[in-house]
Amino acid sequence: MTEATAAPSEPAAVAAPPTTPRRPQAIDWALTVAGLAGLAVLMTRQGHLRVGVPLGMLLAAVAVLGLLGLLGDSPLRLRGDERASADETQRGPWWKREGLWVLIFSGALYLPMAGAYGLWDPWETHYSEVAREILSRDDWITTWWGQEGWFMSKPVLIFWMSALGMGVGSLFGLRTAPDGGPQFQEWCIRVPISLLAMLALWALYRAVASAFGRRAGMLVAFVLATMPHWFFIAHQAMTDMPFVGPLVLAVSMLMLAITSGDKMAAPYRVTVFGHSFRWSLWHTAIGLFLLLAVPQVMYLLTRTMVMSCPEDARMSQCDEMLRMNRIGGRQFPVETYFYGSAGNSADTLEHSVPGSPRWERLLNVIPFFPSVVQGLVWIVLGALSLSVLRRERRAKDLYFVLFYVWCAISTMGKGPAGLVIPAAIAGAYLVTSRDWALLRRARPFTGLLVFLVVGMPWYVAILGRLGNEFFDRFVVHDIINRTVVGVHGDTGSLRYFLWQLGYAMFPWSGLVPVALVGWRQIVPPESTAAQRAVARIGVLWFVLSFVLFSAMVTKFHHYIFPAVPGAAVLVGLLVDRLLGASSLTRAKNPVGSLAALGVGITSLVVGVASFVGSARGIVPRSAEGTPLPGSPAFGGVLVALGAAALIASWWFARGEEPDEPKGEGVLAALNSEDTPERAERARALGNDVNAYRAISLGAMAVAAAAVLAFVARDLAYDGTTRPPGYQRLLQLFTYQYERMWPSRSFNYHAILVGFGVVAVLACAGLVVHRMRPMAARAMVAVAFVFAAWGLDFYMVDVSRHWSQRSLFERYYAMRRPRSMEGREGEDARYTHDPIGAYQMNWKGENFYTGGRCAMLDCGDLPFCSNHMRQWLERHRGQRVFFVTERSHGSNVVSQVTSGGGTAREVTDEWDQNKFVLVEATAGPGRPGTTTPAQ
Repeated sequence: MTEATAAPSEPAAVAAPPTTPRRPQAIDWALTVAGLAGLAVLMTRQGHLRVGVPLGMLLAAVAVLGLLGLLGDSPLRLRGDERASADETQRGPWWKREGLWVLIFSGALYLPMAGAYGLWDPWETHYSEVAREILSRDDWITTWWGQEGWFMSKPVLIFWMSALGMGVGSLFGLRTAPDGGPQFQEWCIRVPISLLAMLALWALYRAVASAFGRRAGMLVAFVLATMPHWFFIAHQAMTDMPFVGPLVLAVSMLMLAITSGDKMAAPYRVTVFGHSFRWSLWHTAIGLFLLLAVPQVMYLLTRTMVMSCPEDARMSQCDEMLRMNRIGGRQFPVETYFYGSAGNSADTLEHSVPGSPRWERLLNVIPFFPSVVQGLVWIVLGALSLSVLRRERRAKDLYFVLFYVWCAISTMGKGPAGLVIPAAIAGAYLVTSRDWALLRRARPFTGLLVFLVVGMPWYVAILGRLGNEFFDRFVVHDIINRTVVGVHGDTGSLRYFLWQLGYAMFPWSGLVPVALVGWRQIVPPESTAAQRAVARIGVLWFVLSFVLFSAMVTKFHHYIFPAVPGAAVLVGLLVDRLLGASSLTRAKNPVGSLAALGVGITSLVVGVASFVGSARGIVPRSAEGTPLPGSPAFGGVLVALGAAALIASWWFARGEEPDEPKGEGVLAALNSEDTPERAERARALGNDVNAYRAISLGAMAVAAAAVLAFVARDLAYDGTTRPPGYQRLLQLFTYQYERMWPSRSFNYHAILVGFGVVAVLACAGLVVHRMRPMAARAMVAVAFVFAAWGLDFYMVDVSRHWSQRSLFERYYAMRRPRSMEGREGEDARYTHDPIGAYQMNWKGENFYTGGRCAMLDCGDLPFCSNHMRQWLERHRGQRVFFVTERSHGSNVVSQVTSGGGTAREVTDEWDQNKFVLVEATAGPGRPGTTTPAQ
């Protein structure tokens, strides 16, 4: 390996014995009791408390601190054996710490605009409304969705993350009750997703750096962070990042477990605000396990139990459940929970908002298995696992604990695949490496306990409440049928995901196949065992994920997302090889070189785009769908500026190559022989090997540029025979691929031509050996600029057409308060002009009104019995609003006017090409008959 990519030496075994657990002190008992008792009081309280979520987080942290002390190693007490720094590999000033730069870079990409635009239909608004109902209903087990009832098609992690985010947001005035309207929910909902993506990038950096060095680790994280599939989904509150983010963390822990050798987890002294704490990998692993398990167990232990039917119960169901929980004449308590939408469901259906059922109490359907019993079982299993782990201080074993924890969290994100994929990667690694001793060190039985205690409580709890209803929907329909029969989505051959991966990994698309085919260039024969292990896991990660999801009958474009991180590992390592021995730390002006590179690439992209059309891509309302022309003169100036900036970047980077080329691996050892003839032969052999590798890398670059050119051509397509290429980017994470592009508002053909041309030129520059470091950095710069454009311009622009937020912002601005005197039934729930959703099931209408929007003619969903004609009759003479698909707007207007009312469309196609807002006054007469629901 070259000097710049040389890995740290294999970790040697540390002779020091494991840290001996010490006797707990009174402060440990006090913290544990205070934290657990506070959680119990908070969770027993009926209704959502404004400060409940942040207070619960604080109490859980207090309890975990106490429990760590009870396990014999309190972070609050120093022992004198702590090291000064928490990371031996990160010496020097903060600005030289690659791991910190991974977080700074990804944070700069993901956080600034995370909540600057509305939630996208249908998935973001769907899942966020379920999360809002968690807070509104104060029920963290049975998830509720609008006019469909129980939401059982997805696991709970995305809902918990969004609910926790909105709970924290309530400290700053966020309202989660019905009729709250658009606020700053997007920040509360998306920021946890972005933070999870950033954490996964950092963990992958650490894992790769442990074998290949810090530069390679940073490049792998950088490549993944700038792949469109990753950075777009890092801004989407859907199940995929809660699934793949923990999966990346799990596989990263597997890599660290394999590469850590037999070293012990040394404790460190961590100073926070002037106070010193004791911390080690043991505290991280066991603390995370406790932090995830304790709140779940406490919540189960504090659920309401009854031994007779309450007045608000559904009596037929209550009597049946009580009978099933009776042995002889002895009645056993049964857990209760509520059915309906809080604030929208009333005691009677007539008083409920259309689309919501009546509010009533239900009882657990699985006999003798309430949440309290489940909580006791999890306590026993957790205690068994902690009895084994409390004395463990070997790094390898603790990384395996974290592997099981993150597998459990991934399983909470999207089901069994969260365990199947990392387990398949680990199993395939064992088979291919024949490292069978690793299986013993992995402690699969203890790992199973950890996995169950962290990842299974919610699954068991909701199964206990809903029984076969949950099993049939989630297990049979959403897992088995999607895999082997096909449910919704597309179908397709092996080509289906190959096609999507090209767009999902642009501009790195061309390097992926050549990295797979030529992976021996990444891991030459003289590589260390750790390097071979990490590279092997990267290959297995990509291949197994691709095969698994290609074999599924149901296909969505985003299903291939789990394969993307594996590809990023290989591409990042290849880029590290392409950079060779060069290092900007030796350059004349590294900061100036990077700054000039960024300016140069941005100028070239915009300049090339300006020759074709408007680089911004926005079509003004007055242009009526005709894209703005380009400016060749302006483009020429920018291209010249970009070329000059690239020359300046190269000039500032002078001196990055080492003064004397180093030998590689065994060749260096041979070259050190003192026999002149042998040394000469070694030098000749080294020159031959280096020349062969340089030529091989050049050939790989030619193939990569060719593949990238085809992908760039597709993305820049602007013809009429198929959807525009720029729509393929948002199809990576959206639904209904046949949906029309808002051509009257946006045309990104020019800017994508710019990105395509510059990316292909940079990739082609990798062919020339002496240009390779500069070209590799140019590829990195293109990827960064593309990611910034995708998140801060493209996604923000088109969100007004894929989100209903703008419609409801206008509704809440236009509606007026009204007198509540004499209002009865459902009409008494509206303090302002009401709004109805006509033939809609796109979810945004539910979320942005907190379920207060009346659902009218919404098809065959369980609570869609209300028709627009009936609703207009109940609101005669009132000012009302409607939201519907644009194709139904004229139907709404005609129905209102047929009853003597007035109506007009408030928004046009330039504002929103999918939905329309209608302002109306219901007439005194009988409206016309509705058309059949679609």
